[in-house]
Amino acid sequence: MIDDDGTGTTGTVLNNAWLQTIYGQIDAADAALVGPWTPVPYNAADFTATGGTWAVATFNTFVYMRVGNMLTVAFQMSNSTIGGSPVSLDIKIPGGFTSAWHIGGTYSLFQGGGANSGYWAAINGNTVINLHRDILGSPFTAGANYVAGVFTFSIV
Repeated sequence: MIDDDGTGTTGTVLNNAWLQTIYGQIDAADAALVGPWTPVPYNAADFTATGGTWAVATFNTFVYMRVGNMLTVAFQMSNSTIGGSPVSLDIKIPGGFTSAWHIGGTYSLFQGGGANSGYWAAINGNTVINLHRDILGSPFTAGANYVAGVFTFSIV
């Protein structure tokens, strides 16, 4: 629909009510695609370890947001304890989603008086995010720790 000469008196004058209907449909489609940040309720069973134990008593932040088939998870856990020598700490992917690709990156780890960057992975078909002490797969040491990170990966 166009106005031929810009005067608003010839051609087809744009109908504002019709345009508002179209704009409303676009806004609704956008809202369906981009979800809000969703807090994850505390559940100790959402935190496990491969080859040891990981007890997460509380967390300061654990939220996720879905954008289409992408999921962003943000977390900060300031009060957790590792038992044994696990090779990974595992966080259940919130929202009941499953990873669609093998992807990873870095996260922050504070343990034993020092700050480090660990490696995280969301492996195709898994329902957990694996936190590794380093890219080499070195085991975690027992004791108190602090972990924080933001991960974005494809889901099914």
